[in-house]
Amino acid sequence: MTNTFLRCKRMQAAWLAFTSAGRAEHPRLRVVFSMLAGLAPLHAERLRSRGGLAAPSPDPLTFYETSSYGPAAVGQMAAAVGAEQLLYGSDRPVADPGEHDIAGALDWDAIGRATRRALGVAAPVPANAPASGSPWPVSRLRSVSEGAIVS
Repeated sequence: MTNTFLRCKRMQAAWLAFTSAGRAEHPRLRVVFSMLAGLAPLHAERLRSRGGLAAPSPDPLTFYETSSYGPAAVGQMAAAVGAEQLLYGSDRPVADPGEHDIAGALDWDAIGRATRRALGVAAPVPANAPASGSPWPVSRLRSVSEGAIVS
């Protein structure tokens, strides 16, 4: 197996673990999955048809960073989780982000709003966000596992 395949598999496992158990335990936690979580949200229908959990509703506190993917994958993820949950990321200097022409395919206004929300900067919070008191401070951001960042 290649490193890329293993990274995608790990991101899918991290997303699955968080959506099936982590969100219930941490309802106010903001989470950022790198690599679009290995496209895991796009597998929800398949998992459900094989006895898995129902596809989770869009989560306004879960974000997906776009590195390594092109317009087709990013568009499918935007449709599945909402454009307001996507954050821009690249694999620079390893890969040129222009290779996939991703910059022209992104909704930069939505990415700007998502970035402010992911970092806890004053921005409108979606109506379906869990009730919360004060958000966790940005200084509490830390890296978890391979690519998942939580606050």
